[in-house]
Amino acid sequence: MSVKLTHKTRLIRLMLERGEITASQVTGISNPNVYFVELERAGICQHREGIIGNARVRWRSIKDINKAKAFLTQQKVANPTPQQGQ
Repeated sequence: MSVKLTHKTRLIRLMLERGEITASQVTGISNPNVYFVELERAGICQHREGIIGNARVRWRSIKDINKAKAFLTQQKVANPTPQQGQ
């Protein structure tokens, strides 16, 4: 799986687990906003603006649960995990 798809998959999973997240809450992905924008264009996630302390942030959440699950399923099917012992 490419790094780009891995990052998108991870962001979708985080949004499914936590509900809403911001880019600052995501560790291990350099500039996650790039991937959030791509997921928004695909109709998978949405954003709303808010404030944490004195900082303006964009809260990201799943817009279409079916598209999100289909994306995750497609990545698993297209790139199956090798089983142990093989």
